[in-house]
This record gives sequence, structure tokens and C-alpha cells, in this order.
Amino acid sequence: MPYEIIYLEEGGGVITNYWGTITDEDIIESGEEKYLSLSKLRNYRYAITDLSRVKESRLTSKGIKKNAEISRKIFAEIGDIIVAFVLPTDADYGMGRMWQAYGDMEDKYSRICRTRAEAEKWIRTSLKNNPPF
Repeated sequence: MPYEIIYLEEGGGVITNYWGTITDEDIIESGEEKYLSLSKLRNYRYAITDLSRVKESRLTSKGIKKNAEISRKIFAEIGDIIVAFVLPTDADYGMGRMWQAYGDMEDKYSRICRTRAEAEKWIRTSLKNNPPF
């Protein structure tokens, strides 16, 4: 399990950090874990998924599609939330665009960034009322 999920109650955020080698099973498991923790997520306004410490990605379109389906269920239940992805490599960037397509996520609700600083800046700009950092 090369990931951790951090719930930032005060700022209204959920951050998922991945590292090492990640697989479809890892992203599906993390999505299901967040879905099972839905009671924690109800007051959240943003999420960051950070793959900047990933050394090897074994993600496939099948795993991305399944994770997008889980995410759609979460978003349907909690309402407005924005999602920033930190995807530094071209391959991961492509997988992120695939997730947006499978999840039917418009660019105004999700953003693919190359750095964590870029992701945080977009979230601050998007959440003009009471930015989290």
C-alpha cells in the first residue's frame, strides 16, 4: 500500500500521497477507502492526489476507469468539490486526462498539475472564500 490519505478537517481537504511503485489495485483501494470514509468527506471542498514521489507507475486504463467510477460516486454524494492532481510525468499526465474523461470531470472541477505548488495555487484561486493554505 504505497499511499496515505490525509483528512484535513480544518481546511476542508483530502490529500492522497502516493510513492514507490503504484498499481491499479492501489488507486482502486485508495478510492474505495475514501468512499467508505464518506462521513469524513461530507464537509470537504478540495482534494489533492499527488504522484510526485512515484518511481514506477503500473496504472492501466482499466484501473483509471474503475477509480473514476468510484470518484463519481463520491462526488455525487458530497456535492461540490474540486480535485487537483500532481502528475509530473507525461505518462501520468495522460492517465490524469483519461480519469477526467472517464469521470466526466470538467476542467473547472479538476486540474492536472505538474507540481504540488501549482496544485495548491489552483485550489487557492478556485476557493476564493476561505482558501485552505
